Amino acid sequence: MSKLYIVPTPIGNLEDMTLRAIRVLKEVDLILAEDTRTTSVLLKHFGIENKMQSHHKFNEHATARMVAERIESGRSVALVSDAGMPGISDPGFLLVRTCVECGIDVETLPGASASLTALVQSGLPCDRFCFEGFLPQKKGRNKRVQQLAEENRTMIFYESPYRVVKLLEQLAEVMGGDREASVSRELTKKFEQTVRGSLDELRSFQDKRTERRVCGCGGRKGLSTERETDRRGQQRIGEKVAMRKLLRDLLLYVRGRFELSEDNAPQHEVIDNIRKGVEFKGTNLWVLVFAIFIACLGLNVNSTAVIIGAMLISPLMGPIIGIGLSLGINDFELLKNSGRNFLLMVVVSLISATLFFLLFQPGSNQSELLARTTPTTNDVFIALFGGLAGMVAHTRKDRAPTVVSGVAIATALMPPLCTAGFGIATGQWTFFLGAFYLFTINTIFISLATYLMTIFLKYDKKVFVNPEREKKVKTIMAVIVVVVTIPSILIGLGIMNRSRFENNADKFVSQVFHDANYVLVDHDSDYHYDGKKSRIQVRLIGDNITDEVVDMARAQMENYGLDGVELIVRQTDFGGNRIDFSKLQKGYTDIIDEKNNRIAELERRLGEMRISDTVAMVDISREAGAMFDNVASLSVGKHVHYNMQGEPLDTVVVCLVKTADGEVPLDTARVKRWLEVRMKSDKVELFTEK
Repeated sequence: MSKLYIVPTPIGNLEDMTLRAIRVLKEVDLILAEDTRTTSVLLKHFGIENKMQSHHKFNEHATARMVAERIESGRSVALVSDAGMPGISDPGFLLVRTCVECGIDVETLPGASASLTALVQSGLPCDRFCFEGFLPQKKGRNKRVQQLAEENRTMIFYESPYRVVKLLEQLAEVMGGDREASVSRELTKKFEQTVRGSLDELRSFQDKRTERRVCGCGGRKGLSTERETDRRGQQRIGEKVAMRKLLRDLLLYVRGRFELSEDNAPQHEVIDNIRKGVEFKGTNLWVLVFAIFIACLGLNVNSTAVIIGAMLISPLMGPIIGIGLSLGINDFELLKNSGRNFLLMVVVSLISATLFFLLFQPGSNQSELLARTTPTTNDVFIALFGGLAGMVAHTRKDRAPTVVSGVAIATALMPPLCTAGFGIATGQWTFFLGAFYLFTINTIFISLATYLMTIFLKYDKKVFVNPEREKKVKTIMAVIVVVVTIPSILIGLGIMNRSRFENNADKFVSQVFHDANYVLVDHDSDYHYDGKKSRIQVRLIGDNITDEVVDMARAQMENYGLDGVELIVRQTDFGGNRIDFSKLQKGYTDIIDEKNNRIAELERRLGEMRISDTVAMVDISREAGAMFDNVASLSVGKHVHYNMQGEPLDTVVVCLVKTADGEVPLDTARVKRWLEVRMKSDKVELFTEK
């Protein structure tokens, strides 16, 4: 729920920041800071990266109403000061009052306060006290001190370190030098100091550090006078007038830059071009089939470049844009024609992709295939914005061919269809259903974007001669728009919710379950989104986690937007034995290194013992038969000679030749020379037998 949070900050020691304050500052949409430079140091210390905006005494009148409007629009805002509680001698009162008047919830967090800290530490009565803050610097200062002379309660003042002595002298003169008092400086810091005594004793107290640093309970400047307030009010009016003029000029400039009327193509030309692109026959149909084959080939070899090339020549966008345009201009004939060609396009694409993968199945499910099986939030927005860009490009005089090609690539209609064909060919129906669902989502949002852009550009509706038919057609088209739009919005919201759930789950698991004594095992595959029945399952190995730790983790799920989500923690019990994961990781690394070295050594030895890969026994036997008439058969291999101690001495090529019956004896010397050249070795041993 949107509201205003008043968040106190430490007055010196950062350890005084509450856990609740840190959580709120991380969750709000905007942080209002007295000085963004000072607050940025605090936020950086606690890892808070939310957007900040200045809110100080010089602009609070101008920004209070604006901030209240932001909160009313659904945003949550936190107000902090440089130190301590906002509103206490700091900006905040005006904003809180504005929010209260507007009926906006205001939630104030407890925290550090310099005034209360100094009061309790002073040793003066705390049961009854009054807070005076900064006294007027000039006009009205003496009068105010005189009014306080009869005050019996403990009084709290803020003062600059350079005016502390002057304040003590004034108070002593009016209230008496024997009145008990206390001066505190550097509260909660390293050089914190509190001096107690009478007013006379305190004003005569000499301490250089006290004179230089903030004394009393704060160190901010005093409140402005009435004259200063009037002057600033007039200044603010002038600033508002100048700001309005600047905004008006800026708006006119931006409007001129985004104007689409300059290079608009005539409506009839745009409609005719889209109508031609709807038809799937002849050239368009053959181009579609070839593009499908190219895309399937790209998926088969896992080549992104090939897939992009297929999308560039694909005519898939034609019927989809035609459907959106027909709904926008109430052209029922164009709608029917686009629908028929769209179905033809889908059927032909699925048949082509199925035939391809029946003939050429990939060895494994490639990453390009796996990436087209589940729609994400990105797919929804890509289809929506791609459809908008495509329609804008079609309505230009030059039709911006580069934009049209870019839209075809971005929306990626063809890969899901090819993946669906792969699912049919391989019998993997999860692939088919997921990919076809992604294609359907892309199609719906491209058509919806085209329809919206048609309405935005104010394209003329089709004129009917028969009023009854016009009414009937408009009714049918309106029903189609509603039937398509509402489910698409619901589907888009569902996908966005799922994506948000998975992102929140990732953040929750990675931040909550991080400890040196246990490790996570494959947690991202155990997210199950089902609305209020969603589930997160975490697998851990290492030290046994107590139920208290798990309960604390469940209590933090609300902070990550995981209200009502079931958390299941599964862990391996090692019998209370503590595991040193650094040593375990090092052990794994050593084992892997040893394995790799062993494999390299075995490959080296195997290379020494086998014939070179460039040598084929088929070729050797054929060459020997052609060169030597009396060779019946031969065998060739590499053999290692060992000594009696089992040490390898040398590797030689051994060849056994069986001779055929003939009158001419085998020329063994010639055969040996040929083998030495052929085997690229000077160590050849030749044996013959009949």
